[in-house]
Amino acid sequence: MPTTDGTSVIRYHLNALFDLELGRYSTAGVERAAAEMSVLFLPCGTAGDEIVFDVKVDDSYLSYLSGYGLLASGVGIHFTEENGIRQGDAIAEFWGWNSFAAAEAGPAAQSGHPPVDVVAEVNGRRFCSALMQKYGTGVPGSHFFSDAVSFDEYLRSSDVDFPLVIKPAFGSSGYGLIILMDHSGYLTHASLIDSYCSHGGFVAEPWCTRIVDIGSAALILPDGSVGNVRMHRQLINRYGAFYGIAIDSCDPVIGSWGEEVAAVTERYGREAAASGYFGPLGIDSFVYHTAAGKERLAAGIEINGRYTMGYLAHRIRNKIARDRCMMMRLAGRKRCRLPETCKQFDDLMGNNRYDPVDGKGIILLTPPRARYKGQWRQPQQNVFVLVAPDGNHLEKLDRFLLSMIHRQDMSDAYSC
Repeated sequence: MPTTDGTSVIRYHLNALFDLELGRYSTAGVERAAAEMSVLFLPCGTAGDEIVFDVKVDDSYLSYLSGYGLLASGVGIHFTEENGIRQGDAIAEFWGWNSFAAAEAGPAAQSGHPPVDVVAEVNGRRFCSALMQKYGTGVPGSHFFSDAVSFDEYLRSSDVDFPLVIKPAFGSSGYGLIILMDHSGYLTHASLIDSYCSHGGFVAEPWCTRIVDIGSAALILPDGSVGNVRMHRQLINRYGAFYGIAIDSCDPVIGSWGEEVAAVTERYGREAAASGYFGPLGIDSFVYHTAAGKERLAAGIEINGRYTMGYLAHRIRNKIARDRCMMMRLAGRKRCRLPETCKQFDDLMGNNRYDPVDGKGIILLTPPRARYKGQWRQPQQNVFVLVAPDGNHLEKLDRFLLSMIHRQDMSDAYSC
């Protein structure tokens, strides 16, 4: 559906359950948390576009983002809780393209996306494992297993380098990760590993002492070309869980390893295109210490044939922080107490609230409260945007933010 200036309308829907649905895992207990993340596509819209929300938010939150340049004028909001899912003639952009997305988008949108089975193949760790074996990338000694018998034989017949990291064939960063310290660990986790086999298999690879994680985002066009490759730091905690993105044009890590990461991203992108995939692509890599103490790059350890948090971070930076350092930081509700309104959040940040003129400060990207199935509450995951002139100032902003949202007396200041 064209707008008045002849451009096409895009309807964005962030279906955050995409990775779990690919692996046919139960989504019980996480539907609300996934629905709350649907607001993260807001900065991507331009005039005439529509963002599908799976939660209800207050108008003051939309005004808050608009005032800081993260919500374009003329972007429409469609609340599924009130209006249901509707099909239309707009271009449909989803976090990931699967059977759910195809059913919602409708027949008219099918030609604008690759086949669902191709998307599932590219997103599976079996596909990535095959590329690591082909190109000698990733973690040395990494193997993919489809059944527990083969894995048991591997443990018994090989000189396995423990600890071993077990990752299911499908699932986002940190999901379902198992650490085996020795052979006996397999017996402890046998039933869970068996379940992974019934959901597509799993990867087993030696534990690495990570130094830093690097993400790359790219776009594969229908003609198979790979372009718009961008890189960023991925913030991962010691348990392997993702908690943010950092972008700095002068990042020394990207300066040292970026050329190799970009080359692997393009190589993997061409392989995905040869399999029939096109659309957004994210590649995960990391730098680690070898047993000899040397730094080594494990490039291309994960493939995400979908939009990524890194993609969103770059879109946000292009809007409000093009020549600045920026962090997109996640904080869970269990450790983060937020006031009820965006104005109260700004008051809490004080002089560190975002200043559009100076181009620095802290923005609350997710709503302080969202309604799902009639209940208002603080989201399970809260996302913040931090902008600073350099990396040192960015770290100071991050420490300040964490000190304020973790304050013990916040419940006395605001009713949560």
